[in-house]
Amino acid sequence: MLAGDLDAAERELRAGCEALESLGETSTLSTSAALLARTLELQGQLDEAERFTILSEQTASADDLASQTTWRGVRARVLARQGDLEQAERLAREGACVAARTDFLVWRGEALLDLAEVLRLSGDSPGSSSSAEEALQLFDAKGHVVLRERTRALLPEPVELRPA
Repeated sequence: MLAGDLDAAERELRAGCEALESLGETSTLSTSAALLARTLELQGQLDEAERFTILSEQTASADDLASQTTWRGVRARVLARQGDLEQAERLAREGACVAARTDFLVWRGEALLDLAEVLRLSGDSPGSSSSAEEALQLFDAKGHVVLRERTRALLPEPVELRPA
């Protein structure tokens, strides 16, 4: 996914989900399903993406912050694209709140990017930019070059990064 090969990411994640389901394993399945949902949403396969967010929600434990954050963010993006902006923003904000409880900067940043996309689709450009700028700061602090540069490309103006 980070390399930009969404077809390969889908293929690998789908195979993993199928194997995990056949074994009855759920803890890894919940995160794999959420990541597959993200891949599908990025490819415009909204119905199938939503289906995998439901699988993730159903199999994730309450303390599985990666799954809880990701399925909410992806479903929020799907709902926003389907026009349910109020529900989308609620879920995206929930995902960002779940992620904020952890010190995993990448999850926090991705949740903020999900919120930024929902706000952009809602027409809230200032809110979208603010959320994306906060994500950018987290990616920079983590040293995650790929997501930092992708996030920078989303912003209308260059952002001055604060020294760590």
